[in-house]
This record gives sequence, C-alpha cells and structure tokens, in this order.
Amino acid sequence: MTAHSTAVHSAEAASHPRSRLRARLVLAALSACGLAALAWASFGLPKPRLIYNPSDSVPVWLDSRP
Repeated sequence: MTAHSTAVHSAEAASHPRSRLRARLVLAALSACGLAALAWASFGLPKPRLIYNPSDSVPVWLDSRP
C-alpha cells in the first residue's frame, strides 16, 4: 500500500511544479506591470486643471467676481 500511494504522489507532483512556475511567472508579470504603472504615474507631471465653482461655498475673499 505504501508503494501505491507514493506512485500516485509522484505522478501528481510531476505536474505540480509546472503549474506553480506558471503561476509565479504570471504573478511576477502582474507585479512588474503594477510597479511600472506606479513609476510612470510618479514621474509624470500632472496637467494643471482649472476648476470653476460658481456656488456660494467659495469664501468671499477667494471670489474674483466684482
């Protein structure tokens, strides 16, 4: 019985490392893409944006209307 159970284990173990390697490669590729996206976002300069708020929530001293 011991010989039979090790034979089954060795057949399963033979296909396992390949799938683990593939999973590690996919995880490494996704991690590299994420790090590249973070680096691109941190080194790029943001475009200036002008936001107009015509509501009364703006303090009077910030309002440039006459």
